[in-house]
Amino acid sequence: MERILGLIPKVYVLRVVGGEDEYSVLVTERHTLFVLEKEGGPPEKATRFFFAPPTTPPGTIDLPRVDVDPLLENPKNLAIPHDAVRMISLKKVLFHYELYYEYLTRGGRTKTFYAIVKPPPEAIKLQQKAGVRWGSIFRDYARRAQYLLDGTLPEQVAKRCEWGS
Repeated sequence: MERILGLIPKVYVLRVVGGEDEYSVLVTERHTLFVLEKEGGPPEKATRFFFAPPTTPPGTIDLPRVDVDPLLENPKNLAIPHDAVRMISLKKVLFHYELYYEYLTRGGRTKTFYAIVKPPPEAIKLQQKAGVRWGSIFRDYARRAQYLLDGTLPEQVAKRCEWGS
């Protein structure tokens, strides 16, 4: 069984027409796995899947017990093998942070996947009630994602990462 090394609780992918898809990011020994948690669209048509409920605090999921194989086989998830990664970038773009993965497909084509890195709305509300400024909330979440990726990816992949401010 493939071991999970880290989790980014939420990232979002904007749809061309309406809404955003919500993913959790699992970093394993051999893959970065974008696990679809919610398909966007109008609220009445949105489909929810739960790898981890949105209110689950970080660190409370028993990651060593999670079986990665069904998640890797699910066609709605995106599994990027570490040896296929060409470049990873996390940069501030206007008012949010974007995570870019450039990788080679099995057919040898280069593809780019990007997601907006932002905390779940519930976490934003809690921190705002505690007096934390909006910009700090987003920056801290993106930095935690950067540290997780930098600390869990294999060394040869980590060398191809670009971390913006």
